[in-house]
Amino acid sequence: MWSAGEQEFFAQKGFDKPPTRCPECRKKRRTERDGKPAAATNNGPKQLYPIVCANCGKAGEVPFQPTSANILCADCFRKQHTVVEGANGPEVKEVTPEEPAVAETADQKEPEAPATDPAV
Repeated sequence: MWSAGEQEFFAQKGFDKPPTRCPECRKKRRTERDGKPAAATNNGPKQLYPIVCANCGKAGEVPFQPTSANILCADCFRKQHTVVEGANGPEVKEVTPEEPAVAETADQKEPEAPATDPAV
Protein backbone atom coordinates (compact mmCIF):
# COMPACT_ATOMS: atom_id res chain seq x y z
CA MET A 1 0.00 0.00 0.00
CA TRP A 2 2.84 2.47 0.83
CA SER A 3 5.76 3.00 -1.53
CA ALA A 4 9.33 2.32 -0.45
CA GLY A 5 10.01 6.07 -0.44
CA GLU A 6 7.07 6.74 1.86
CA GLN A 7 8.12 3.92 4.19
CA GLU A 8 11.68 5.28 4.31
CA PHE A 9 10.40 8.80 5.01
CA PHE A 10 8.29 7.63 7.96
CA ALA A 11 11.17 5.53 9.28
CA GLN A 12 13.52 8.55 9.12
CA LYS A 13 11.01 10.65 11.05
CA GLY A 14 10.75 7.98 13.73
CA PHE A 15 7.05 7.30 13.18
CA ASP A 16 6.10 3.87 14.49
CA LYS A 17 2.82 3.54 12.61
CA PRO A 18 2.13 4.25 8.95
CA PRO A 19 -0.38 7.01 8.19
CA THR A 20 -4.00 5.94 8.14
CA ARG A 21 -4.86 8.18 5.17
CA CYS A 22 -3.34 8.47 1.73
CA PRO A 23 -1.98 11.89 0.60
CA GLU A 24 -5.18 12.67 -1.35
CA CYS A 25 -7.39 11.83 1.64
CA ARG A 26 -5.20 13.96 3.99
CA LYS A 27 -5.47 16.92 1.60
CA LYS A 28 -9.24 16.47 1.34
CA ARG A 29 -9.58 16.28 5.13
CA ARG A 30 -7.49 19.44 5.65
CA THR A 31 -9.63 21.27 3.10
CA GLU A 32 -12.82 20.23 4.88
CA ARG A 33 -11.38 21.19 8.26
CA ASP A 34 -9.92 24.57 7.29
CA GLY A 35 -12.51 25.52 4.70
CA LYS A 36 -9.86 26.32 2.11
CA PRO A 37 -7.47 24.28 -0.02
CA ALA A 38 -4.10 23.62 1.58
CA ALA A 39 -2.21 25.30 -1.27
CA ALA A 40 -4.45 28.40 -1.26
CA THR A 41 -2.66 29.97 1.71
CA ASN A 42 0.17 31.31 -0.50
CA ASN A 43 -1.78 32.00 -3.68
CA GLY A 44 -2.47 35.44 -5.00
CA PRO A 45 -1.50 38.86 -3.72
CA LYS A 46 -2.07 39.89 -0.13
CA GLN A 47 -4.96 42.20 0.59
CA LEU A 48 -3.72 45.71 1.24
CA TYR A 49 -5.57 48.27 3.33
CA PRO A 50 -5.33 52.03 2.75
CA ILE A 51 -3.84 54.19 5.52
CA VAL A 52 -2.83 57.79 6.15
CA CYS A 53 0.49 58.03 7.97
CA ALA A 54 0.06 59.41 11.49
CA ASN A 55 3.50 61.04 11.27
CA CYS A 56 3.76 62.66 7.83
CA GLY A 57 0.18 62.42 6.49
CA LYS A 58 1.24 60.51 3.36
CA ALA A 59 -1.22 57.94 1.95
CA GLY A 60 -0.05 54.34 1.90
CA GLU A 61 -1.09 50.69 2.18
CA VAL A 62 -0.43 48.02 4.78
CA PRO A 63 -0.93 44.22 4.60
CA PHE A 64 -3.08 44.14 7.75
CA GLN A 65 -6.35 45.75 8.73
CA PRO A 66 -5.51 48.76 10.92
CA THR A 67 -7.20 48.84 14.31
CA SER A 68 -6.03 52.34 15.26
CA ALA A 69 -5.28 55.62 13.56
CA ASN A 70 -1.66 55.55 14.76
CA ILE A 71 -0.27 53.80 11.67
CA LEU A 72 2.99 54.81 9.99
CA CYS A 73 3.92 54.68 6.31
CA ALA A 74 6.90 52.49 5.40
CA ASP A 75 9.33 55.42 5.32
CA CYS A 76 8.35 56.75 8.76
CA PHE A 77 8.34 53.22 10.21
CA ARG A 78 11.90 52.64 8.94
CA LYS A 79 13.03 55.95 10.46
CA GLN A 80 11.64 55.02 13.89
CA HIS A 81 12.50 51.29 13.96
CA THR A 82 15.38 49.00 13.14
CA VAL A 83 15.53 45.24 12.61
CA VAL A 84 18.01 43.30 14.73
CA GLU A 85 18.76 39.60 14.91
CA GLY A 86 17.05 38.19 18.00
CA ALA A 87 17.19 34.76 19.62
CA ASN A 88 14.10 33.62 17.70
CA GLY A 89 14.85 35.42 14.41
CA PRO A 90 14.61 39.03 13.30
CA GLU A 91 13.08 41.45 15.79
CA VAL A 92 11.93 45.03 15.29
CA LYS A 93 13.35 47.47 17.83
CA GLU A 94 12.34 51.09 18.28
CA VAL A 95 15.13 53.55 17.62
CA THR A 96 15.72 55.76 20.64
CA PRO A 97 17.08 59.18 19.73
CA GLU A 98 20.19 60.26 21.54
CA GLU A 99 19.63 62.83 24.23
CA PRO A 100 20.50 66.26 22.88
CA ALA A 101 23.42 67.99 24.50
CA VAL A 102 22.19 70.75 26.77
CA ALA A 103 24.40 73.77 27.23
CA GLU A 104 24.91 74.58 30.88
CA THR A 105 23.94 78.00 32.06
CA ALA A 106 24.83 79.61 35.33
CA ASP A 107 21.47 78.50 36.75
CA GLN A 108 21.85 74.88 35.58
CA LYS A 109 25.39 74.11 36.74
CA GLU A 110 25.74 71.06 38.93
CA PRO A 111 26.28 71.88 42.61
CA GLU A 112 29.84 71.44 43.69
CA ALA A 113 30.65 68.77 46.22
CA PRO A 114 31.11 70.11 49.74
CA ALA A 115 34.70 70.54 50.78
CA THR A 116 35.99 67.83 53.05
CA ASP A 117 38.34 68.41 55.96
CA PRO A 118 41.63 66.60 55.26
CA ALA A 119 42.22 66.19 59.01
CA VAL A 120 39.27 63.77 59.38
